[in-house]
Amino acid sequence: MSASTVTGARPRDVTAGSLYRSLAAASDMVLLNLVWLLASLPVVTFVPATAALFSVLRDRRLGSEVTPVVAFARALRTDLRRRTLLGLGWLAVAGVLAVDVVIVQQMGAGASMVLGVITGALALLFAGASTVLFLVIVSYDLPWRGLLRTTATLTLAMPVHVAGALLTLVTALAVTAVSPLAGALVAGSGAAWAIDRIVARGLRARGAPS
Repeated sequence: MSASTVTGARPRDVTAGSLYRSLAAASDMVLLNLVWLLASLPVVTFVPATAALFSVLRDRRLGSEVTPVVAFARALRTDLRRRTLLGLGWLAVAGVLAVDVVIVQQMGAGASMVLGVITGALALLFAGASTVLFLVIVSYDLPWRGLLRTTATLTLAMPVHVAGALLTLVTALAVTAVSPLAGALVAGSGAAWAIDRIVARGLRARGAPS
């Protein structure tokens, strides 16, 4: 006979405690990070996989009780073809910017300074737009042009929030560089969790859906 039966006390529900909820949330983040990494391995699926990650995190932020892996798989199948094509375009732009950086480094001091500033500004704008893009993908049902125009407009309209999202991204990359294990377990999902909330706050401040 248990002590609770003897005393007449009701058994304590351990799943209602804050410690259990914290551990469950942490394990969900690890699972999300792992499935996101696996789905991103083909590289061309990076954008669909990251959009699926943001979709799950957004649903949880809005109060939906979703099973992480199941919800991720469902979100990954959503508009997969268009998001894969978008990912190819994203990779192409990133590749062009990377090549530009290499070319600028090989030029003379005068020209490299001017072009370096231009290339750096474009790279920074592209990185900032990338932090906004995924929440726009999962929050708005827009055609290609509307998606890109909305992303560009919001990136320029909320520089403080975009800067915070970029800082979060840089921090996640630094953590991964220092500890690849941390990167494999939680850096991606953790950064996405923070970026989702930072960008969503910026969108709400402008009366936009988030």
